[in-house]
Formats: sequence, C-alpha cells, structure tokens
Amino acid sequence: MTISFQRLRRELFATPLDGLISLVLIGVLLAAGSAFLKWMLFQAQWTVIQANSTLFALGRYPIDQQWRLWLLTTLLALATGTTWGLLRSGSTPRWPRNDLVAAVLLIALASAGTWALQLPFPIQLRWWLISGGLLVCRGVAGRFGSSLPLAVRRGAAVVWPVLYLIGMVLISGGLGLMPVPSSEWGGLLLTLLQSSFAILLCFPLGVMLALGRRSELPLLRWGSVVYIEFIRGAPLITLL
Repeated sequence: MTISFQRLRRELFATPLDGLISLVLIGVLLAAGSAFLKWMLFQAQWTVIQANSTLFALGRYPIDQQWRLWLLTTLLALATGTTWGLLRSGSTPRWPRNDLVAAVLLIALASAGTWALQLPFPIQLRWWLISGGLLVCRGVAGRFGSSLPLAVRRGAAVVWPVLYLIGMVLISGGLGLMPVPSSEWGGLLLTLLQSSFAILLCFPLGVMLALGRRSELPLLRWGSVVYIEFIRGAPLITLL
C-alpha cells in the first residue's frame, strides 16, 4: 500500500504544476460524478425503460412467439458455459480468479439488473435460471472436460455454427414454426443479429485480404493494400 501511495504521489504531484493540474482534474471528475449520480438517482425517469423494456429488447416481435427467443437464449447460455468450462478444463485452480470475477459479475447482473428494471417475477426467474445454468455448465465441463478425448473437446466448436443455424430458424420461423418477418425484429435482438452477421462475413474477408497483401501478384497485393488502408484511414461516418 505504501509503494502504491508513493507511486501515486510521484505520478500526480511530481512538480507543483503537475499537482495543480491533478487537483483541478480531480475536482472536475468529482463534480461530474456527483452530478451524474444526482441525475441517475433522483432525476432520471427510469419508468420509461421499465415500461418499454420488451420493445427495447425485441422490437415488435410477436408476444405469443417470444418463447422461441427464450429457448435460443437458454441454448446460447448452456453452450457458452460448456465452452467456457472446456477451455478451462485441467486448469489449477479449477476456478481461476478471472473466472470467479466473471461469475460474480454475472450473478450480480442477473440479480441487480432485473431488480433495478423491476421486471415481473417470472421474467426475473427465467434470467436467474439461465444464468445459473450457464455457471453449472461451466463447473461441470471444467470438472470433467479434461477426461474427454481431445477430438471430442475440439469437436465441441461445431456446436456454435449449428446453434447459429438453429437460432436463425427460431427467430425467422420455418420447419413448422410461424414465420416472423424481419420487419418485426428490432431492439437488442436486431443489434445482435447485425453484429453476428458482420463478424461472420468480415472474418473470412479479413483473412483473404491479409493473404492478398502478402501475395506475389502485384494487382492482388496492391488491391488488398489499398482496400485495407482505405478502411483503416477513412472516418467511420463517411462509410455509414
């Protein structure tokens, strides 16, 4: 603790000018923090979030078909916990510090987050069960994953593309499920879908561009370099 205090003093108050700047910045941060807390605790109208939580999360997705999204969320949570456990299988200790911190944050988010939004008890219970299932899968896979053959552990990665296809069927319909047009999707659901599509499409494109930049063919090499540098240097707003 003494070393940390001395280092803090050396970093922030090495010279009178540094000390003055540090005091001014600390004062500004305290004022901004207190104003933010005052707004968050006493002035913000959080009832708007509570009343429209379903709209923010799912858009206009039909209420009688939302069970499909809960099923998809459960499958994703179980797959996440299992993959997490397999990656940590054989580690000592079985729950490293980072994993414990992540588990505590997940429990806090599932408890405090649902309570702060004042969600109905059945919705809160679903989030608690989903979070608990994720952690149980993490513990079981971490405990027994090392005893599985290496081919089985590596083959577990196939679950994710299969689960992605299952998710698209659950969301859009088909195979006996009522079709839900994309115009009814929205909120967090649409954001996650767009993000996943972007990642899936951009990863192979990025690999091909990286290989093209190392190519011995001048046209392919310079074309890849121009595209990469343009995307890297252009302001994001111009691309949107």
